[in-house]
Amino acid sequence: MMRLRFFFIFLFLFLGKLSVLGQPGPLGRLPLGIQYYQQSEFERAAELLAAVLEAEPSNNTAYGYLYNSYIQLSAFEKAEKVAQVMAKRDAGQVMYAVDIAFALRKQGKESKAIGQYDALVKRLLANRGQIILLANAFRARGEYDYAIISYQKGRQLLAEPMAFAIELAELYYATGQKAKLIAAYLDYLAAAPQQLGYIQNMLQARLEEADYDVLRAALLTAIQKRPDDIMLSELMIWFFVQQLDFQQAFYQARAIDRRMQENGNRILTLSRAAVENKDYTAAIEMLQYLIDKGPNYLVYYDARYEILEAERMRLQAGIALSADWQALAAKYEAYITAFPQQRNILQMKQRLAMVYGYELKRLADAVELLEKAIAAGGDRHLVAAAKLDLGDMYLLTDELWEAALTYGQVEKDFPNDPLGQAAKFRNARLSFYKGEFEWSQAQLDVLKASTSQLISNNALALSLLISDNLDLDTTILPMKAFAAADLLLFRKEYTLAQAAFEAVVRDYPGHGLSDEIWLRQAEIFVKQGAYAAAAIKYEAILQSFGADILGDDALYLLAVLHADYLKDSPKAMSLFQDLLVKYPDSTFTFEARRRYRLLRGDKIN
Repeated sequence: MMRLRFFFIFLFLFLGKLSVLGQPGPLGRLPLGIQYYQQSEFERAAELLAAVLEAEPSNNTAYGYLYNSYIQLSAFEKAEKVAQVMAKRDAGQVMYAVDIAFALRKQGKESKAIGQYDALVKRLLANRGQIILLANAFRARGEYDYAIISYQKGRQLLAEPMAFAIELAELYYATGQKAKLIAAYLDYLAAAPQQLGYIQNMLQARLEEADYDVLRAALLTAIQKRPDDIMLSELMIWFFVQQLDFQQAFYQARAIDRRMQENGNRILTLSRAAVENKDYTAAIEMLQYLIDKGPNYLVYYDARYEILEAERMRLQAGIALSADWQALAAKYEAYITAFPQQRNILQMKQRLAMVYGYELKRLADAVELLEKAIAAGGDRHLVAAAKLDLGDMYLLTDELWEAALTYGQVEKDFPNDPLGQAAKFRNARLSFYKGEFEWSQAQLDVLKASTSQLISNNALALSLLISDNLDLDTTILPMKAFAAADLLLFRKEYTLAQAAFEAVVRDYPGHGLSDEIWLRQAEIFVKQGAYAAAAIKYEAILQSFGADILGDDALYLLAVLHADYLKDSPKAMSLFQDLLVKYPDSTFTFEARRRYRLLRGDKIN
């Protein structure tokens, strides 16, 4: 009997202990209460968190979640009460005072709440920490205007007119005050010039196109007030580059260069950005400025080289006359004569040879120049690149055997290098021009796996052209005619090439090569400035072959034509958008999206 009594006593105590263990203590209730809060179960959260706070009155985490739970439940009087309890425990903590006033405001006691807010701001002292605490308390309750007032009052108390700039910028962004946001970032730049990159990133992320006029005005005003602030000028240069206004960016960079007596690297870098964005006029002006500094200037020789590159690209991008190319050739010749020992002399000879061969039809001069440059030796990679150009010149002079041998030398000397792969592609292309289609395709199929994306893409395109249109029993003749016309295009014999392509279309109507021919004819029309005729060809491809492999090519190039040459931005945007919808897997998708955003006015890195 005694044993039975002890058993029941033990069982009672054990079950009691289990019951206690089943109920989490204060520390156990806190994470559960937070979990309920995060799941929007605010009543259950409030019940648990109130118990935690009763057990641990100084637990600020429990208080914060409990107060917010009451706010979510619209239990504003309870929120006020719990904040008052905390305020009595710690009268110096302004967070509780803000919470009391916020709960009053939620109850509709607006004047009383505002009075308390104003009193808190009025009681501020010249203490940076206290200023931040009050502003953060206002911000935590979404009272952004009072957070701003707190920081502004803090500036006055501390006699620091640019204090709290980054904090104010965040608040201005939250309240949509873009002009004040810009002013705050400019204040921050004055206080922390080393943060220029951060400020640029924030402005780019937080400003819309419509805000850039405000930014420009603010920058100009700030520069007038602080003309010796280099970082402001740096920011202005960045702004103009974002606007693709390289002319104005140059004027700012030139002012810094003169004031700081710099070595020209800033302007050289800016000129390269202008070239990349095809603003050759601005780039040439920048480079001429560097050249005018004289040969003792650090970047003088780089500028002498790069100005010729910019002039060459400008001529290639437009409709250049023979006289323009002759003038450029004379400049290359002068450079080569004046600076025979410069490290880039071989590249300069290559460029001159290309002008001789392609633009001035001085093929013998081009071949002789390259042969002598290669014989003089130098860096083996640069010599190999010159050999590839020499092979191209042999192709222009119809010395096909010499071209194949020259390409073959580079392929043999650089078997696993992009140079060797480029040589292999040129030989495969040469075989195509000669009508050796099966051999050409065998070489192209190997090059599809090239480490060079450009070579791989070119090899794939030419291989598909052959496989899609070659049938030895029926279509060898139109393919040969097409290849012969394509060689004329390579030689820039545009009039002859157009006639040859027209002959293929006429002699083999409805042939599968039609879309390839129209694409090449459009390319010729663009080079000749006949933009309307080019558009007709692209549109013909879209109408008759839109679902075929060249459909996305034609649509992308038509969009570029309207953007760059016809200057019809709305039409170009519409075409780029069509490409994104109709050809989502196109290789042009990324560039089409980028160009569409640029035309829309987005700022892109």
